Amino acid sequence: MDGQKHELRAGQSLFVPRGSVHTHENLHSDTARSLIVMTPGTIGRRYFEEVAREVNVPGKPDLARVKEIMLRRGLVPA
Repeated sequence: MDGQKHELRAGQSLFVPRGSVHTHENLHSDTARSLIVMTPGTIGRRYFEEVAREVNVPGKPDLARVKEIMLRRGLVPA
């Protein structure tokens, strides 16, 4: 987040302020789960459904399409 790496373990949390540049990924072979709470909930469930359709494909996802979805929802890809 904003140039700093944070490795979270089970039960830990991280607050990401609005406007912070951030990403997340699972760096381990075990299944990872996360609970993300956004307030106010401005992008909604449909955003995640649209992105999931684009990234859960064989091969590499079309990142230009993901970027377009993000921009349409008011998010700024880094």
